Amino acid sequence: MLLGRDATIRQRVTRVLLWTALACLPPILWYLLAKMGVVGWPRASSWFGVLTGLVGAGIIFFELALWIRKRKRKQRWGPTKVWLWWHIVLGLAVLPIIVVHSGFSWGGMVSAFTMILFLLVIASGVYGLVLQQWLPQRILELIPDETVVAAIDKAIEKHRTEARLIVDELVPRDPNDPSPTWKPPIVTGVPALRLKEFRENTLDSYLAFGRKSKSPLASRTDSVVLFNRLRAELPQAAHAGLAKLESLADLRRQWDEHARLNAILHGWLLFHAPVSVAMTIFMIFHAIKAMKYW
Repeated sequence: MLLGRDATIRQRVTRVLLWTALACLPPILWYLLAKMGVVGWPRASSWFGVLTGLVGAGIIFFELALWIRKRKRKQRWGPTKVWLWWHIVLGLAVLPIIVVHSGFSWGGMVSAFTMILFLLVIASGVYGLVLQQWLPQRILELIPDETVVAAIDKAIEKHRTEARLIVDELVPRDPNDPSPTWKPPIVTGVPALRLKEFRENTLDSYLAFGRKSKSPLASRTDSVVLFNRLRAELPQAAHAGLAKLESLADLRRQWDEHARLNAILHGWLLFHAPVSVAMTIFMIFHAIKAMKYW
């Protein structure tokens, strides 16, 4: 099954790269023919250059419309999948159009900076597309106990309480504990003190704050060492409870990894979106300046 999913992801990424290459093939051929003197260089001030500029600008404004649609979710603007599909297809198609419009040159300072921002938008968009195809499946494979990232802090409180109850059942009870039920402690003496100290100072802080706590439990290797050391000190009857504590630490480690991968999955938008807006502003300024001297 995993091989099948990986094959599907590779096919999607390969398809995207193939269509990008095909879209860039005409301007590449034009550039080579112009370099050999067979055809003339495209000029941004010609009717063809103006046409490609207008088409490119129209596509870019359409690309920005996706953000408007996200803020107008209650209004029926069509299925999200359709919008994303055209966002991807036109976002790749606009690359050769703008390259031809530029006449294969950077132009002045405003034109060059606009082109640099444009290339950064395309590159970050392709990077995000690859992540969206690959990383969600990777999260499912690595983190079987996946949960909503925003709900991790709330969900972990239940496990902190569970860890506290497990240890309380193993060590001697507090004399002031009003609980009517009483069971002979499984762990007593120094091992009981060490188990309680481990729960309070190491495990509980790690469950509460994850990798932010700088706990050795954040490392799978260090975690195994710590729990094996405790397992050697505790009686055999306590090993089942200790295994539950170890599983809680493993679960927190999985959720930390999920949060990290989720940040990577969506973090590229923090670059892609503002650069897209900046590029559009410079594009408008470039168009006004070009019309002034046309």
